[in-house]
Parts: sequence; structure tokens; C-alpha cells
Amino acid sequence: MPIELPVPPSALLTSTFALLGLAAVAFWIYVVRNSWPEPGARRLGAMASLLAWAALAFVLANQPWFHVLDRFPPPALRLFLFGFVATLAVGLSPLGRRMAARLPLLVLVGFQCFRLPVEGALALGAAEGIVPPQMTWHGHNFDVVTGALALPVAAAVRRWPALWPALWVWNLVGLGLLINVVGVAIASMPGPLQAFTNPPVNVWVSYPPFVWLPSLLVTSALMGHLLTFRWLMARRRGEGSATW
Repeated sequence: MPIELPVPPSALLTSTFALLGLAAVAFWIYVVRNSWPEPGARRLGAMASLLAWAALAFVLANQPWFHVLDRFPPPALRLFLFGFVATLAVGLSPLGRRMAARLPLLVLVGFQCFRLPVEGALALGAAEGIVPPQMTWHGHNFDVVTGALALPVAAAVRRWPALWPALWVWNLVGLGLLINVVGVAIASMPGPLQAFTNPPVNVWVSYPPFVWLPSLLVTSALMGHLLTFRWLMARRRGEGSATW
């Protein structure tokens, strides 16, 4: 049986996640356009794939069977895992290298500031009784640190290139915090992996527009870390394509 939301979400919570998801799509469209300045099949295909992924997640989240979370693996988790695998594949592909080479450091790292409003929205969702508290900064989610330090670290490294090892530290810590919160989210979902039994259970991410949190926002953060690693490795090899 589909598991319903414990309470109706507020308009503020709903609109916040909708706008964050659309902003993520807009950012990656900018990245694609920056990677291929001239129109062509590759640029069009990348944009179409991005839009199709966002639309697919939203459409699936409107289907009753998508909210059946008491069987393993639930449909929602399958979608999210596919998104993570696809993100890894793109980030480690020649396209990932191209994106990392053409993005300025301030954009590549600074965009991770979007995690600040995401964490604020999660706290709001917990206050409304929709988001499990362990998924917020009141529980086991410390991802706000990554967002708060993103722009200062990028600006400092750009001004003082000798500090670039600090970027390695920030990126590794940020990736670890991201993996941590994903693990907490999975452990809060009904099923054999559930470790947090306090209410509410993590069913809200299977509903629109909140489905964009794991399918667009978390994957955006992951892609950002992957591209930052590629930027750092290009700089370490002395490649001129690593732009400040």
C-alpha cells in the first residue's frame, strides 16, 4: 500500500523545493552551454537528457505505486540509485572533464552554497512534521558546513593559490558529509535498512516536488564534488585548462 505524507506540506515548503529543483536544472543547463558554446547535437542531447530526468522524477512521484516503500528496494530508491550511478558515470566521463575544465573555480565550488537553503528547508520540513529530524542539522545532517564554506574557500584559493590544498580538504569533507546524509535518509525509510524508527518515516522524498531533493539536488552536489576533484587533478598535472 502507498504510504501517505503524515501531514500536508505548507505552501512555503513546497515552493521552496520546487524553486531549488528548477534552479538546479537551470544551473546545469548553463554548465552544458558553457561546455559547448556553439549549438550542436551534443549540447542539445545533454540539455534534453537533463530536462527529461527532471520531468521523469516529477511524473513518477505523482504515481501511487511510487509511494509503496514497504518492499525492498522500493521504487523511489531504485530511481535515486539510478540517478547516483548516472551522476558518477557523467562525472567520470570525458564530458565531466570538459565541464570541469571550462568552469571557473568560483562557479564550480561556489554553487555548492545552494546547500544552505536546502538545509534550511529540511529544518522547516522537520518543524512541520514531514521530514525526519535526523535528516536535519538538529540530528545527523551536518551538510550545512559544506554550503557555508563553499564560497569562502573558493574565493580564498582563487586569491591565494598556495592554499589550494584546502580545496582538497573541503571537497573530501563535503563528499563525506553528503554520503552521511544519504545514508541517514536511507536508514530512515521503511524497509530492511531502516535504523531510525522515530516518526515521521522518510516517505516525503517520494512525493513531488520533494522528489527533486535526491534526484536533482543531491546529485548536483555529488556532481559538483566529482568535477572539483577533476579540476584539482588537472591543476596538479599542470594542465592549463583548470581555470580560476
